Amino acid sequence: MPTDSRPGTGARAAAPTWVPSAAGGWIDERRRRLTWLLQLRLLPSQTFRLGVATAMVLVWVVAAQAVPTLTPASALAVVIVLGGYFLRLRQLTMLLFLVATALAYVVPRRNAEDAASISPAALLVLAAVAGVVVLIARSRERLGVHGAQGESMLVELRDRLRAQSRVTGLPEPWHLEHAIRSAYGDGFAGDFVLARKVGEERLDVLLVDVSGKGTAAGTRALLLSGAYGGLVGAVPSAQLLPAANDYLLEQGWTEGFATAVHVTLDLRTGAFEASSAGHPPLLRHRAGLGSDRWSVSEEDGGPALGLLPDVAFPSSRGVLEPGDALLLYTDGVVEAPGRDLATGIDMLSRAASELTQGPGLRGSARRLVDAVAAEDDDRSVVVLWRAGVEGRHVAPGATAGA
Repeated sequence: MPTDSRPGTGARAAAPTWVPSAAGGWIDERRRRLTWLLQLRLLPSQTFRLGVATAMVLVWVVAAQAVPTLTPASALAVVIVLGGYFLRLRQLTMLLFLVATALAYVVPRRNAEDAASISPAALLVLAAVAGVVVLIARSRERLGVHGAQGESMLVELRDRLRAQSRVTGLPEPWHLEHAIRSAYGDGFAGDFVLARKVGEERLDVLLVDVSGKGTAAGTRALLLSGAYGGLVGAVPSAQLLPAANDYLLEQGWTEGFATAVHVTLDLRTGAFEASSAGHPPLLRHRAGLGSDRWSVSEEDGGPALGLLPDVAFPSSRGVLEPGDALLLYTDGVVEAPGRDLATGIDMLSRAASELTQGPGLRGSARRLVDAVAAEDDDRSVVVLWRAGVEGRHVAPGATAGA
């Protein structure tokens, strides 16, 4: 949990933002293409892959007899690991039987000659490696995938769902940034952001915090982000949270609740409407008041999603004038053991004030999240602002994006 939300205080979280950099996206795409090439083109069938692994074992048997000092038993661990990566469980079992047969043939002869003999410890290590590989293969077999296909499917699904949070083509003077850090630096989190521009007049932003944290909540968050992504921008703003609540109730999960805040913005006039489902109150900055202080929205919201049927989610309305901004966040940013929620919100408000007084709001979502020292909860920040007449809140030379 966070201990201090002031910029520059505490250790930076190790996990990357949800929005990948251009270089990171290029690397991920190259990795996926390489995996596809290896598994579907160069190694097209299980029979072919098993044949390659068999040839590697036979080469080891010949080399173990010819040059025993250069052919340790540990070399077979590489074959076992590669087999677990590329083979299904049935073919992997056949490979392990072949490895055991090769060892049964080579070990007595090498040990009898005392020429680079194979110790019992080396055999135990190979057995341990084989056991771990089999457990992993069995887990993948339950999913109906093998090798890197399971990881590739999850990564591609995660990246496609994350793309729903990216909005391109926002007209000036509007800006939107967000950043998410998962608990303990995991690759999946229970927080997600959905944003969609509807035509040229409307922007919808939904920030959701699924119960749980890190990978434990990641699977439910992936499912909900896909379902809610079809709702954002597709239904009237007043119906979004009720529809999201109905969907979550239908799932019947034992840990089925989530908090959410939804903001819909008129890009022509700056009028906005915000509604909450058990979520921490949003922060608002009003440049026209002559202060860089962020105020807390005092309007009451409805209950968390997935708890009660047929509930209402009251909304508040306002107008973002030039220089104004909204700050949405999850409870992981403001909660900490031994500290009440109001204190955490006040600390976040002061941290945001330091940004508006100094470097501006470009990159503010990332800076606010990175200022959180603890890493035992998911943390998300969304900043939506309307630049002033003279570009207030935008640091010179800064670039957009979270």
